[in-house]
Amino acid sequence: MPHLAPISWLTIMSISWFTLLVLAISMWWHQPLQFKATSMKQQLPSFSQWNWSVSK
Repeated sequence: MPHLAPISWLTIMSISWFTLLVLAISMWWHQPLQFKATSMKQQLPSFSQWNWSVSK
């Protein structure tokens, strides 16, 4: 049975990461729509600049 330890550890880690991801998405989703729109507007220019610098 010792050889099953790494697999179970990986499973526990992936489940915990998935739970954290779901919690973060749900917390972001339940915020006011206005706040989400402003945060998206703030993120879009930096992403377009990064995309332009990468393609250049």
